[in-house]
Amino acid sequence: MRTAMQTEDQSAQIAFMLNPAHWPDGTTQVEHVETHISHVFLGRRLAYKMKKAVRLPYLDFSTLERRRRFCRRELEINARFSPRLYLGLDAITRESDGTLALSGQGEPVEWLVRMRRFDTADILANHVRAHGMDDALIRALARTVVESHRIAQPRLVPSGAAILATTIDDQLNPSFSAHTDVLTDKGETLLARLNDLLKRHAARLNARARSGWVRRCHGDLHLGNIVLIDGRPQLFDAIEFDEALATVDVLHDLAFLLMDLVHGSERDAANRLMNTWLALMDDPAHHEAMGAIGLMCAIRAAIRCMVQLDLADQKQGADREKAIDTALAYLKTAQDASRESAPRLIAVAGLSGTGKTTLARQLAPRLAPGPGAVHLRSDVERKIMCGHDELQRLPESCYRSEVSRRVYARLLDRARRVLASGWPVIVDAVFLKEEERKAFETAADEAGVPFIGLWLTARPEILYQRVENRKHDASDATAAIVARQLAWLKETPGPRWHPIDASGSVKETLDRAEKALSSDHAGQ
Repeated sequence: MRTAMQTEDQSAQIAFMLNPAHWPDGTTQVEHVETHISHVFLGRRLAYKMKKAVRLPYLDFSTLERRRRFCRRELEINARFSPRLYLGLDAITRESDGTLALSGQGEPVEWLVRMRRFDTADILANHVRAHGMDDALIRALARTVVESHRIAQPRLVPSGAAILATTIDDQLNPSFSAHTDVLTDKGETLLARLNDLLKRHAARLNARARSGWVRRCHGDLHLGNIVLIDGRPQLFDAIEFDEALATVDVLHDLAFLLMDLVHGSERDAANRLMNTWLALMDDPAHHEAMGAIGLMCAIRAAIRCMVQLDLADQKQGADREKAIDTALAYLKTAQDASRESAPRLIAVAGLSGTGKTTLARQLAPRLAPGPGAVHLRSDVERKIMCGHDELQRLPESCYRSEVSRRVYARLLDRARRVLASGWPVIVDAVFLKEEERKAFETAADEAGVPFIGLWLTARPEILYQRVENRKHDASDATAAIVARQLAWLKETPGPRWHPIDASGSVKETLDRAEKALSSDHAGQ
């Protein structure tokens, strides 16, 4: 067992904070939340965070001075993300008569981060459990995360792969070795798998470091560290105790959130978030690194496993068993995320209203470990390319033939990069022209991966009805556009395109598509 060394008795300070009479905001009842490194006290309008007097291999809060310094650092870092949440630094002081006071005149005996209290139901982890994630929330969350990555300060490091290697060797390996009684040989097997994946992707990770994508990020970006304030996701509780732990590839920062969604049975939302992030970041460098996303999600899950093992070491009885069960659940998520991926290119085609995007969104999470396959959508890429929000209607000038050629070239470039990284990709576009279809067939052949084309069809009256009823979507198609497409469609797709009747329900279309994919895969 790897012991978390408790260096001071904080029981008096904890008891003091649990007494509402000491609070300045009219609190009548105090809630106490304990993590493996902190005590959080929740009042009526305020919240106070006290760091545990512990020493772990990856942090040291063992002295009062260190806790003061890291409390101040926590304020500085998190003010970038959520300035309205972080209010200041307070102390528990020992007065001349020996009593404790909150920010009194005596000597500090403990330091606290003072925060604005928010409804715990608005913490994204709780919100998602209660309500799931709709498209609007996914887009808002993606924008928040993208903003954090754009403002994050680039850090020049010699090796992007070395950062992940350090996590595996210096954090996960000692923890898993110390907990073989819980993990058996599964921990060692997982670490070996992570090291194999890291060797495979090392060159790309190092290139990303040279390109400035290793940055001073949030570092602990999971659902429990995001809160809805006035309906907008805001990040809080970024890592403050170790600059190295927070200096990561932006894709690895995102991977924590993706893993958390997958772990919570929200794989579809994870896939949508990943693909929205890719579109908003608008840099093909991220597409060519997608083969490493499974590795990154697996490492993030393994870290959560480690944290729960550390928490179990601080507990007894039922609380210890609960922490161990949680650790093993994260181990399973890490094992699943590190599974081998089969790169292939799937093109979902058809006229507007056939349900291309609906089908692609259902298929993408099923085609790869972790958050699933990359989904490239022509409607979204056109909006990004023309400098518009996904839900803004584009002017007619953005639909000229030369613009459409650029859109397909953009899709093709990104698809090639994803395939080269060893990850599957779905491209969702109309594909009316033979040369458009042939270009993607050729890209798959050149990459040495299977190509599967799905050609969706439906009766014209169904297409008209669907596009007219569509709301809050990136597509600008209208009934008039469908009519033009019907008139333009003169060519029958080639033999590598499976016709899929999409006139029925979403489930019927999905079943037909999966049958086509299965038969095509069996024939490879």
